[in-house]
Amino acid sequence: MKNKKVYYNWDNLIATGATYLMALGARNIGKSYDIKIKVLRNAYKSDNKFGLVRRWKEDLKQDLVQQYFADMPIKDITHEEYNYIRCWQGKIYFGNLNDDGVWDRKKKLIGYCFALTSEQHFKSTMYPDLTDLIFEEFISNTFYLPDEPKKLTSLISTIARGRKIKVFLVANTISRMCPYFGYWSLDKTLQQKQGTIDTYDFTFTNDYDEQEIIKVAVEMCGIMSTNKMFFGKSQNMTVNGKWQSDEHPTLQYDRREYTEVYEMFVFKESLKFRCILLKKDTCFIWFVEPFTGKFKNIPNTRIIGDIYNESMLATTKLTPLSDKEGIAFTLVGLGKIAYSDNLTGTEFTKLLESL
Repeated sequence: MKNKKVYYNWDNLIATGATYLMALGARNIGKSYDIKIKVLRNAYKSDNKFGLVRRWKEDLKQDLVQQYFADMPIKDITHEEYNYIRCWQGKIYFGNLNDDGVWDRKKKLIGYCFALTSEQHFKSTMYPDLTDLIFEEFISNTFYLPDEPKKLTSLISTIARGRKIKVFLVANTISRMCPYFGYWSLDKTLQQKQGTIDTYDFTFTNDYDEQEIIKVAVEMCGIMSTNKMFFGKSQNMTVNGKWQSDEHPTLQYDRREYTEVYEMFVFKESLKFRCILLKKDTCFIWFVEPFTGKFKNIPNTRIIGDIYNESMLATTKLTPLSDKEGIAFTLVGLGKIAYSDNLTGTEFTKLLESL
């Protein structure tokens, strides 16, 4: 007898009482399905509304939004009152579509669409009845907007206006280059194990000079089902929910056969790397490994990073400060870089695009 398929449920995350709720990894386990059905039921039985966030305005076209909700049992949710979800001019409705493809006039407003590229346009609009916000695929494996986490935070501030709303962040891809981890100081996420929930408390002073806490909950989803359409290298990231990584070169010889010539540290947001110029015989190679220490505890350290530092040994770009660095940076252009593991190679290669 086949095992019954188990689907994801947001209840454990919601039970943390967090304002920001992240469900990461493991495609095809029902993360999107469960949160959609929850907000739709809430919208039907009350006057509460929800917001659907996308990175690009093009992702919020009428047909794409309606397709996003196509798997929802609308008749069941609305007790046969409606049979379809309609998107029109940035708003989402319960509605009825007849067999001829004609819309009935009867409809109920249940949600709004928000594109991060247009977050400035919403600042003069009020959303007092919006209680839930869904940001699908907030982790990208290709491109983020400039200052994207700041744009999302600004949008949420515009919508909430002093209230607390639930923000659901959904991701299938789980790239560690995600800027949200660093911007929100979610430092445990990079080491978090599958099937666990970590929470973070952030204290701030409100407009009444009172201390308040914003809680963020992050769930690294475990494997719940088998997807028959993914195999090979794509399976670990897409199906099993493991960190996205590609194949990258490692050292050809034992690490002890190399001599360390020079070291520097490179960091971006929550990712930190130790880069070592190695020599074997007459050959040089740049070796990159993760770094888990704190930069402030390392005196006279050469640092390349995205945080302002007045030290003469700190730069934001690959600007050579010595002949040894000149060699190291030349090796970058020649592709003479080895990594401690594939995940480090994937992350560092992506980081180099911004240096």
